[in-house]
Amino acid sequence: MDYQKIYNNLMESRKHLNRSKKDEYYETHHIVPRSIGGTDEPLNLINLTAKEHFLAHWLLYKMSSGKNKSKMAYALFMMCSNNPNQKRIVSARQYEIAKKAIVNSCSNENNPNYQKQLWSEEERLKISKRQTGSSNSMYGKTPWNKGLLGSKHTEETKLKMSVAHKGKVFSDETRKKLSDAHKGKILSEATKEKLRQANLGKKPKPESIEKTAAANRGRKQEILVCPHCEKTGGNTMYRWHFDNCREKR
Repeated sequence: MDYQKIYNNLMESRKHLNRSKKDEYYETHHIVPRSIGGTDEPLNLINLTAKEHFLAHWLLYKMSSGKNKSKMAYALFMMCSNNPNQKRIVSARQYEIAKKAIVNSCSNENNPNYQKQLWSEEERLKISKRQTGSSNSMYGKTPWNKGLLGSKHTEETKLKMSVAHKGKVFSDETRKKLSDAHKGKILSEATKEKLRQANLGKKPKPESIEKTAAANRGRKQEILVCPHCEKTGGNTMYRWHFDNCREKR
């Protein structure tokens, strides 16, 4: 199928309609995307319906190759996002198309940032300073979605997220990064209570129990000594001794 020809025909046919956003809801589309050299000049802009806009980005993805394909995959996936200025209704089929596109095209060497260090430590520090305190453009302002019902995930969105992550296996490197990111974090009492309520009454699955048992099988437990009463024991010592020891002064 000649996706380039279909895309060109779509652009030409809609360009002559002289659509105006004052009359109806339209979304502005860059005929040549900015990520691959397009500009904001009027000749490169066209007003499309939300459906046509999604179709245009799907065609751009299908007709691209190499790193441009991964850029178009990302642009297609972003068509599934919404903000207060947009009136998109994304179907499950559209989400699936966009999700598969980004998974298939943005991995390893196809990713535009593959093996690139986006910013040096010096640049990261400069960016951090520019975004801290009153320098941040949102400083003192109320986020547009604060308190809105729409700011919470709907059940449909939760289901989509669940399906997208089901069966995903993290590499050892990713697991270590996640572990390091959470080390030393101190949870507030409110957060602890939320986690407790969320897990109340939940029973671990048999496979989870077996995994835990297999991980601990043959493991030698470290012998701990309480510095206050000098009693010895395993990890359960932390519950009644150390900072919780009765002999602590």
